[in-house]
Amino acid sequence: MLAVAIQENTPPWIAGLHEIQDLEVREDVLLAPMGSFRIGGPADVLVSPSSPEAVASLQEFVLREALPLTVLGGGTNVLIGDLGIRGVVVDLSGGFNFLHEEELDDKTVCWHVGSGCGTGRIVRRSVTKGLVGAHVLAGVPGSMGGALIMNAGGHEGEIGDVVHRVQVAQAGTLHWLNQEECGFSYRNSMFARDAIVLSAELHLQKSVNDALRETVSHAQKRRKSTQPLQKPNAGSIFKNPEGAYAGQLIEESGCKGWTEGQAQVSPLHANFIVNLGGATAAQVLTLVERVRQEVASKHGVTLKMEVKLLGDFGPELNVLKGELVNAGK
Repeated sequence: MLAVAIQENTPPWIAGLHEIQDLEVREDVLLAPMGSFRIGGPADVLVSPSSPEAVASLQEFVLREALPLTVLGGGTNVLIGDLGIRGVVVDLSGGFNFLHEEELDDKTVCWHVGSGCGTGRIVRRSVTKGLVGAHVLAGVPGSMGGALIMNAGGHEGEIGDVVHRVQVAQAGTLHWLNQEECGFSYRNSMFARDAIVLSAELHLQKSVNDALRETVSHAQKRRKSTQPLQKPNAGSIFKNPEGAYAGQLIEESGCKGWTEGQAQVSPLHANFIVNLGGATAAQVLTLVERVRQEVASKHGVTLKMEVKLLGDFGPELNVLKGELVNAGK
């Protein structure tokens, strides 16, 4: 571990973080550039582990010191509060950005994919290798970790369908969960709240025809034509309620194009809120609640959040944040 100069006035808990092997520690780091919304205040401390053992040691440390711990992931499915995130924020995009391949038999290949590996890289590798299964992430932004937690996918299927097992760190220990233990369902999983997803083993099938490239291309073109990819956003704001589509309900409620400051309900896809330039988390959250209230009034349906709300939004909006998070459970 490289020696790090510690200031005399550094809080003891921050100095303690510097003692953990394979852990880069940075203080007061602005998080907005790390999220696809381009919104959010600073992290008290941002840490970047480079080994599973470092993550386990970090968990032991924060439990002992009673510190809040937040995993940022790829930053594509989150809204970070304007006042930032207290305690320790974990960035897995560096040390867990890997993809290793092992051939199991003449039909099946096993991929060991780190949670920091980007979905774009995964899809490109799938097409190049002619492997069916991970291609379901075509057009889905973010990283492997977030894709597993949200069981991401599209019309072609969900990533949980090809998971063999997932490595997690929980309460300072490392262990593997099989597919059933992960509890995959529509845009959801059953990982424990205090578990950090580190990597996954995927079992992929070798393609016997040339249709895979066409399938991926079609999925990417469909997303580009129906989603506001040119403006910062965090993907679908709400989950689809049973038997309906959130975007359709929002559009039918007349919310398409609504604005709150520099936050806007996308005119292209009503289940997206975009940052027109300089939007704040407060503006986005206020617009989210306006839309929820209007859909509930017009259709009697209470939409649940798909985007995760992280950090401090200020005293008043933190109350709304809590209501939205609890309503989504």
